Amino acid sequence: MTAWNSLYLSSEQPQQIIDIIHDYFDREGYTGYNPFDDLPTRSYPQTLKMFLAPAQAGWSRLLLDDDSDSGIIEELAAQISKVCDCLSVRLEGNIGTIHGFREGHHINLAQWAQAYSDCDITAILNTEVFHLTPLNDGQIGDIPLSALPDDIQQMAQEVNAKEANKLFEKLSNRLLKAIGRNEARNLINEQLNWDSQGGQYIRAVMDCLNIMDNWRHPDFITVRTAYTIHAQSLRGIHETFAGDEDTLKAVPNVLAYTVLYGGKMG
Repeated sequence: MTAWNSLYLSSEQPQQIIDIIHDYFDREGYTGYNPFDDLPTRSYPQTLKMFLAPAQAGWSRLLLDDDSDSGIIEELAAQISKVCDCLSVRLEGNIGTIHGFREGHHINLAQWAQAYSDCDITAILNTEVFHLTPLNDGQIGDIPLSALPDDIQQMAQEVNAKEANKLFEKLSNRLLKAIGRNEARNLINEQLNWDSQGGQYIRAVMDCLNIMDNWRHPDFITVRTAYTIHAQSLRGIHETFAGDEDTLKAVPNVLAYTVLYGGKMG
């Protein structure tokens, strides 16, 4: 299932955070590596991939790969919270979770948020149904454009919406016949959707907290892609693909992000 993961840290001391992550790697048997270096890297069956974004407004953000195990993320968040407050935010398909950590422990979110909120977060936590303004720029069938691959999004924006939906309906019918209605529904629900109730829950909480305004962007994949483009350029590889220019514009300071990759053999 597609997942989006970020840790928000009440610290502007990147080296302190980096040291804690390296200590975690050592303790858990991970070997740190940088896949963007010139030298080929070893293939690890188990990895933990992260980027530490440049600090802003008193906060640092740790972006985690969408394959990251939620249990490992929570362990890491607890470790980092020994030196600064940590908020773990995860959207998996349409399920949103937010956990606050302080002094090495997971604590009640309303209690954690008291230091960082000017509004009543308890009311948000007790809300069962949200009705926030949609974030996506439309959808094809039941799937928001933001959940589709970049090339499909681009194609969808270049054609008439009605025709796109007709085509999607035909494809959906074939999909339903091929894999069954329940399987197709599960496939749709697995796509990352910020307009789902889980996505709206996260948005409502984050909007209530005094944390960076652009807390969602960029995502891990965008940073990884931008880093790859720069790395290839340094090696004299200048082949470009559709969307590369937009990716670099989305992360103009990508080299200011710290690569924190760890792998182990199992």
